[in-house]
Amino acid sequence: MILARYFMRKFLIALGTSAGFLLLFSFLLQLERYLVRLTELGVSPAAAVQLVALSTPNQIYDMIPAIVGVSALWFSYRTSAVHEMTAVRAAGTSGIAVLVIPALTSFTIGLIVMTVFGPISAGLSKSFEQQFSQLRGEQNQVFLESGGFLWFRQILDGRQTILRAAQTNRGVSFSDLHVTIFGPDGNPSQRIIAERAELVENIAQLTSSNLFDFTAPADQVPGMCLYDFKSYNLSRNSQSSPYQAQVWPIGCFETGLTASQVSDSFDLPELVTFWQLPEHIRLLEKSGFSAVKHRLRFHLELAQPLLLAAMALVGGAFTFRQQYGINAVLAALAATLCILAVIFIQEFARILGEVETIHYLIVAWAPPLAALLTAVGLISFREGR
Repeated sequence: MILARYFMRKFLIALGTSAGFLLLFSFLLQLERYLVRLTELGVSPAAAVQLVALSTPNQIYDMIPAIVGVSALWFSYRTSAVHEMTAVRAAGTSGIAVLVIPALTSFTIGLIVMTVFGPISAGLSKSFEQQFSQLRGEQNQVFLESGGFLWFRQILDGRQTILRAAQTNRGVSFSDLHVTIFGPDGNPSQRIIAERAELVENIAQLTSSNLFDFTAPADQVPGMCLYDFKSYNLSRNSQSSPYQAQVWPIGCFETGLTASQVSDSFDLPELVTFWQLPEHIRLLEKSGFSAVKHRLRFHLELAQPLLLAAMALVGGAFTFRQQYGINAVLAALAATLCILAVIFIQEFARILGEVETIHYLIVAWAPPLAALLTAVGLISFREGR
């Protein structure tokens, strides 16, 4: 137990040192990236530093496996260089038992990262994105209600327009769409209820009717077409009753809203905390959006402890035996290349998973399991020599 605490403390010191240097480097890099832009937006240097500090934790979050691997490499190399590994073997303890200590420590750290540090970094990064968007004058125009309803806010021909859809098919078509148009005085002037609606690339090819009395587009413009809808005139100077509806088979209006903009308006998976991901996935699927990226992110979070344990074993697999001169350098280089290979494979698999080429369960769990089994096999082979 004393030996385990000693080696765990050495590994944590190596891990803390690596993480500290990377955190400082990432902060300075982000500061250099945003300082000039924030200053041009009228933000003071002190406020800019505080704002950049919000995005720094999330910048190193995806680098944690590499940090663990490099820390395990340094821990294993130093343990062998000062002959501690030789003394441990002479006492009857195998090298595998020593490397299990940083692996179990990394697994515990992975649990803490998944449940505590990850949600904190996601919340800070989301706060940074919101404040930075407000400084640039950008506002989110699409909202997902807890009940699954999709809300849009658009400025059409200078008039505020609110749209609410019960469900959508990946942001292309909508069902049970309610449109409320506000007049210059801020009061509702028109309300439309449509059975279905869809975004089209060129509304001029579909119909010449102009739903909102806007100027008819002369060139090809994207827009939204409503089908089987009822229109209610809510203006105060209207002669018709607000309960008297006009029924139309089709009507289109120009809008800059596209399906990709609708999907991109929601929070990225990286900005949703681990604890909120299941509910966010449920809402996306209930509204008709694909939640593959969010499901992939959720399982990547669940696999984080296993990945960190695998990286700790990979980092120490080549350097836990005592070596000298060029052999030590080659061993450290081989360990570094293996760490980079695992990270590359996982990132490549993640990209394929996001485009649904590979199932998200395989993407999340196959690389950590493969790295773990490879490291265990290599350590067993080298220990038996």
